[in-house]
Amino acid sequence: MNDNIDCQTTAPSNIIEQCYREHRESIKAYITYKINDAVLAEDLTQDVYLRLMECGQMIRVQTVKNMLYTIARNIIIDYLRRYYSRYSRTQGLDATMYDGKAAGAVECEGSIIAADIARQEQARMQLLPPQRRKVYQMIRFEEKSSAEVARELSLSVRTVENHLAISRREVREYIRECIGA
Repeated sequence: MNDNIDCQTTAPSNIIEQCYREHRESIKAYITYKINDAVLAEDLTQDVYLRLMECGQMIRVQTVKNMLYTIARNIIIDYLRRYYSRYSRTQGLDATMYDGKAAGAVECEGSIIAADIARQEQARMQLLPPQRRKVYQMIRFEEKSSAEVARELSLSVRTVENHLAISRREVREYIRECIGA
């Protein structure tokens, strides 16, 4: 993308148009990789750009690519939640089979893996600096918003968001190392 465009004089629609031309295929490839369905990925790619258009004046040349991938990730998550929710309602537990395993075996294996990842997350969280650990814990486990945490800890919302971003990245990298991804 041409980062030399002046953000003050470039309309969001022009940024989106340029971004569409330059990143559409990579966004579609990213979505296809995540959901393994090229036809559906085409539809979801269109949804990404529709959602980007809703951002209006928040769009900046310097951040639009990151926004695209964030929106794509959120759309993928929304799609997968709907898919698995619909799947679990339509499939009886006794009849469900996955790779030749009974549903109970798959659920048991998934529970063990999830518990192991949760232990790894807790272990890495304990290594974070105290304030960063508190921010991560309050948002991740107590389900508080950044604004609530900022008020409780007498910090700015931006500081809370920075602590959260750094701690999430550190925890994610640690878990990725643990699982060998």
